[in-house]
Amino acid sequence: MEKLKNITPLEIKELEESILEDGNTSFNNNNADLITSFFQRFKQKHVSVVDNFPDGFDLYENKFHYGKLDLKKRVIFPNENSLIKIGPRFTEEDLFLNTVAYELYLKFYSETREEIALGIKSMDDFASVYNITEASDSPSQIVINYKEKLKIEIKDAFIDLVAPDYTNILDNAKDFKSYINIIMKLFEHKHLLKDVLFSEYILSLNNSILNTGLAFEIYNTVPYDDDEQKFTEYYDKPSYLEIAVRLNKYGLRYDRNVPWRFILDLNSAETVKMMNGMSKQEFFDEHYFEIDGTLIEMTLFFEVIFLSYLELIEESPIYHTTRQKIVTCAGREEKKASSRAHSRKLISTAQFINTFDVNFSFFFAKYAKTLNILYNNGKNYQSLMLFVANNIKKGLDKDALVRYTYNRIKRKHC
Repeated sequence: MEKLKNITPLEIKELEESILEDGNTSFNNNNADLITSFFQRFKQKHVSVVDNFPDGFDLYENKFHYGKLDLKKRVIFPNENSLIKIGPRFTEEDLFLNTVAYELYLKFYSETREEIALGIKSMDDFASVYNITEASDSPSQIVINYKEKLKIEIKDAFIDLVAPDYTNILDNAKDFKSYINIIMKLFEHKHLLKDVLFSEYILSLNNSILNTGLAFEIYNTVPYDDDEQKFTEYYDKPSYLEIAVRLNKYGLRYDRNVPWRFILDLNSAETVKMMNGMSKQEFFDEHYFEIDGTLIEMTLFFEVIFLSYLELIEESPIYHTTRQKIVTCAGREEKKASSRAHSRKLISTAQFINTFDVNFSFFFAKYAKTLNILYNNGKNYQSLMLFVANNIKKGLDKDALVRYTYNRIKRKHC
């Protein structure tokens, strides 16, 4: 990887001034080298025609976690009743927006449509922004996407690291329970990491900012990495400047790195007014629910493992056991190996649900062990199990049991 040479603060200041005063527009793409990309992004952020626009949203500044973490740094997920399906006048797809974001967009739409009807503006001025092509999937679809991705990753880890004869983890997954025990070993050996958790999936780039319900994208043909075309098709066009200014008036800021994307600004005056003075944390509490350290996340974790087991049965339904015995041949004792093929035992969805409910203590112990491996490298496991056993004796409900255990592990981690 290229590295920028060490330079003094004075040299940095002089270099910044020369970049900002060269009079050229910033253009960047994925083919640029590291140094070029650094300076072009610096220029794009601080100068160019974008300075004529209202402040754009920069997701780089919050690590793309906007709408995924609340102010208490908890991972959050949209409530289904906080989302509204975007109307057919704007899209033919099943796309959703947060109710506040959608109401503000409709205000913008009503205002501009009235001006078009009065002949003040032309439909051509706003046709692109009336065509929403991307927004949030439904919450159920986001969960499906998570399961589809992670079940394959877990199954592939098993196929690569357990199923072959030459690996150091024995494949004796005769049924779902024994399969879980092997999956635990994959965690212990760091072959599976915390990205299998739903909360980590939400925070990852695999889960778009769009799925927060706070953003949407309009019709676009420009590649994400082509800054030159972004200027040609957006920033250099007065019609786009008007769209950006007028949506900003209604609390919907353009993404300065993806100008065809607009994001609800929870700090804008119009948004605060729409929320009736509700604070940002109150907004998150009402429109989202917490995911990390919850029974929901634990349940999804084992559902994914269950689905990966079904994938394994489909791809590798047979496993083999080998045994050695002493045989006498021509007066000499020799070791002789024999191999047997076995079919893995199938489990239905109904059986899994019943097993998870009836044997919750088994699953919870495995989950607590997994979290301890992921966040504490498996340290203090015995004391953790004692803590779990004591809380089970107290008769805590499942959700509280998971929450208390998660918090204890995370405190140790911090």
